[in-house]
Amino acid sequence: MNAFQEKLNDTIEKLDRLLTQQQLKNSFEQNKKLIESTKEEKSKSWWQKLFKG
Repeated sequence: MNAFQEKLNDTIEKLDRLLTQQQLKNSFEQNKKLIESTKEEKSKSWWQKLFKG
């Protein structure tokens, strides 16, 4: 492989790692929000859930 191909491969691998890290971060944040909203729902009694409107 020549130097250009190696540099291109390195760049693609770096971009792939950054994308993967960002996806993991977003997934973690979404899971955290889901857990928090579930905790809020659990803290309400059944009649508050029934008449929340």
